[in-house]
Amino acid sequence: MRNARFSNSLSYRQAMISVMVAFIIGSALSFTQVIYDLYREKERLEGNILQVMSILKDPAAQALYTVDRQLARRVVDGLFEYRTVHYASLVDDFGDVYAERHVPLPPGAFRDLFIRLTGTQTEFSLPLQSPRSDRVLGHLNASLDTYGEMFSFFDRAVVVFVSGMMRNIALAICLIIVFNMTLVRPLLKMISAIASRSPGSGGEPIRPPKGHRQTEFAQLANGANRLLDEYESALQAKQEAELALREHQAGLERLIAERTEELAYLATHDQLTGLPNRVVFSNQLLTALAHGERNSTMVALFFMDLDGFKHINDRHGHATGDRILLAVADRLKKTVREEDLIARMGGDEFTLLLANITRIEDAFAVAEKLVAEFDRPIRCDDALECRVGLSIGIAFYPIDGDRPEQLLSLADDLMYVAKRSGKAQFVSTQHSEGATLRPHQRQLSPISSAPIA
Repeated sequence: MRNARFSNSLSYRQAMISVMVAFIIGSALSFTQVIYDLYREKERLEGNILQVMSILKDPAAQALYTVDRQLARRVVDGLFEYRTVHYASLVDDFGDVYAERHVPLPPGAFRDLFIRLTGTQTEFSLPLQSPRSDRVLGHLNASLDTYGEMFSFFDRAVVVFVSGMMRNIALAICLIIVFNMTLVRPLLKMISAIASRSPGSGGEPIRPPKGHRQTEFAQLANGANRLLDEYESALQAKQEAELALREHQAGLERLIAERTEELAYLATHDQLTGLPNRVVFSNQLLTALAHGERNSTMVALFFMDLDGFKHINDRHGHATGDRILLAVADRLKKTVREEDLIARMGGDEFTLLLANITRIEDAFAVAEKLVAEFDRPIRCDDALECRVGLSIGIAFYPIDGDRPEQLLSLADDLMYVAKRSGKAQFVSTQHSEGATLRPHQRQLSPISSAPIA
């Protein structure tokens, strides 16, 4: 009879209902949270690698377009900044592998099973288009090892699910004890007191109802206070961890941006002088020719080579040669207009592009100024100054041709004519008869270097 009355009591019924509701809702919420976290984790993993590959798309295409295997290796190495990448390659449209890198997979007995269960994409391939057309140059490929990330996720999911269930069961047991030892009204007051204290609010501590200062209500109040304090501490720790994670992520993003900017710069500029390289010059030449055709203006292409540089470089070493090249680049930039393009083609060869000119004499005036500028010696260091000259070949669009390679080849040939004819001068097909080598021709003393007194 006593057991029958107990099973029909309000305390017992509410306790059982609380147990069932807590179990069902807790299970549903835990399962929903796990599914949601799994979806977000997959999105994060796949989104991160796609973002990294998208950032590296232009440098990768540039590497294929310019046949720059060193740049290709840097692009592939850049993918490994993302820690889940275990294989990456850059392949052209003929199947030629420009660069690849592979990191052995760590052991994992359930690797394939985890990938099937989570449906996480592990193979990515990004087509790379030519910067000058829609033609596909090749593909940037990456393979992810999501086993470690997803295995850690499932570990956390199990902990969340089990801890949630244990917490719900513990709460149900507490409710059963409370309902069996007290009346409903004091219990409701106690619940109201607990509910009135929000985590992180720093409110008054929970106190037991009157008449229960020495009963389990006091213990429940103390336990609830400790739980809230611990929860507030855990909440603060979580916020600090999230802040640290955001700062770390921001640092990684800055690093990726810096590396991407560095790769882009290296792909388009000479590393020593900082001048645009052959690729940039060729692209700008095409643009200038198209603009000249539309506007019926001329384009002048200067091909320049230093006179006597090899002798100085061999005699005083590459360090001195590098200082001369830096000084030459600085003089060239200061001599021409800001909108004129100077590029280093390699070695001691430089090019200059004058666009939108209307008179040949304007180009000759610039050439005169350049040759005269290099009459002055270059200070190599505190005790040494060097003297180099400048030989220039000039080709004009549309007079000498309308194709970039045709103009470059002609300007190069004319530069060698200038060298063979005495150096330190410029040569063009547009001089008057009998004066082909005339504009700025000087007899230089043998190019030498001498210490400053």
